[in-house]
Amino acid sequence: MGSEVGSPPGIERYWRAPTLEPHHAIFVRVASFTFLFHDIEQIRACLAFYSRKHHPSGRSGAITEAIRSGEVGGRYETERWYERLPLYLSEEPKRTRVVAALEATLQQLKDGNLIPIGK
Repeated sequence: MGSEVGSPPGIERYWRAPTLEPHHAIFVRVASFTFLFHDIEQIRACLAFYSRKHHPSGRSGAITEAIRSGEVGGRYETERWYERLPLYLSEEPKRTRVVAALEATLQQLKDGNLIPIGK
């Protein structure tokens, strides 16, 4: 067995040094987008985000002030994970597909039918 073409970087690193703990990853492909999760808590956080139809404003006065004062270099240092996702995933038909896919992934993990890559 060795590194396969197209395998995630963590798997390639594992095969170069198999005595190290392998890198575990879960990929969920839905609506022409692939989510990469490193643990179940990330899936739950993403599911909680997409389960809500409406989201509060992403603007934060503290972040705006930190950028203005030069404390941080720019918005890329202060972006939250969900602000980097494509906006089309929040459109209603796709949002419901994302929620269904994430719920199915959690159920498969719970049932033991899905094993994260690297295990």
